[in-house]
Amino acid sequence: MIITLTDLTTSTELIRRQYNAASGGGGIDPRFSFNGDSYYTPQ
Repeated sequence: MIITLTDLTTSTELIRRQYNAASGGGGIDPRFSFNGDSYYTPQ
């Protein structure tokens, strides 16, 4: 999943987050925790 925040007036990409929760994805955001076969946010 890719999430982007774009300023449409200037076409500037302000924030881009990419999450790979697939088996062996490893590129998960550090704000997520892993339990069993699922990722979750502890907060």
